[in-house]
Amino acid sequence: MNALQILLLIILAEIVIYSFSRTGVFRSISERLNIEFAPYGFYIRKPGTLDFLDRLVSNRALRFLAVVGVPAMIVSMILFYYGVYFVGIQFILNIARGFIESGQIVSDGGGTPPVVPILPGVTVFGVDIIYILIAIGLGVVFHELGHALVSKMERVPLKSYGAGLMLIIPFAFVEVDESVMNRSRRSALKILSGGIMANLVIFALAFGGIYLISSVAPLFGIEQGLIVDNVEPGSLADRYGIEPGLLIVRVNDRYIDGLDDFLYLRSVVSVNDTVEIYIEGIYPDGRVFNETIVKPADVSLLGIYIRAISLPFGYISGALIVKGDNGYTHLVALEEVIRFLMWVVIINLSLAVINAAPLFITDGGKFLSILFSGRKTMVLQLVTVLGFIAIFVISLVIVVM
Repeated sequence: MNALQILLLIILAEIVIYSFSRTGVFRSISERLNIEFAPYGFYIRKPGTLDFLDRLVSNRALRFLAVVGVPAMIVSMILFYYGVYFVGIQFILNIARGFIESGQIVSDGGGTPPVVPILPGVTVFGVDIIYILIAIGLGVVFHELGHALVSKMERVPLKSYGAGLMLIIPFAFVEVDESVMNRSRRSALKILSGGIMANLVIFALAFGGIYLISSVAPLFGIEQGLIVDNVEPGSLADRYGIEPGLLIVRVNDRYIDGLDDFLYLRSVVSVNDTVEIYIEGIYPDGRVFNETIVKPADVSLLGIYIRAISLPFGYISGALIVKGDNGYTHLVALEEVIRFLMWVVIINLSLAVINAAPLFITDGGKFLSILFSGRKTMVLQLVTVLGFIAIFVISLVIVVM
């Protein structure tokens, strides 16, 4: 059973549980446990004040972050407008221009969508779905804990807290006593910024974790390698006996040390001429591959897929390996740690930027209403909401196409 099937099974279970939740016995149990069920999921609400946070209230570093949270909110709002809104408007204009000229929506006519919806089985596959959901769960929990911690620092009471599942998306919440919070504009701004600051801290920690692994790995003999992840059936590589797992060590007279050298291999293969390519490599079990491949002039692809690891800000790493006397060891587990941390980086930065957006339901919208009360703020939020909806819908159509 793959990750998508597991998620569909969870949704089906939620629907079945909701149908039973309407019965008398089930309802009494759920009320006793403070569980609320809906057709799309459930949530648990607990009255209380999260007393374990009290020991952190006097921490100087955390109090400093609470103060820094306000400018962080403003910077995140700017990033939303620049990275999503203004880029998105240009994206829509390009799509509209292409539609007027050709009479149809061209998927690549507007460039890269500024918002890429997370759609299991469409935009994300396999274990990444699980990593994303865990990263979202961590992100929303720490986001709400950020609000709660700053509320305690500002002596604003908490009414309740809770968490739940909406279809397959985890969420959390804390209920602050807004009547007390709104007595002080300064306190309100800090509390609203607390969640975004928490997401930025988690983003920084995950980013630092990836950087630390990349920096320390060579000290333990870990290096990048060019591993064949898959071979296209009937391709040139398939005909010459290249199998998944091959670590390419040398191409012609060039030794291959990492993913950057893959560009050299591509340049050799893409030549519009008949050429001989000498490839040397090893398999994990020590088998050696030495072959001179004759590439016809009409073939521009070798037919291999290379193992790669995504890093922050568009960087890509080769597979992580440790070479031995016989063969090599592929550190898949360490790669998966980096892969998970990468999703933590993406999700928490996204949560910070989206929550800073001046929309009606976000922290940014409430922040703006307190900072600049009046009709102009409402107009700005309305325009932002309509623009964001248009950007999201068009991006979704393009991605699905």
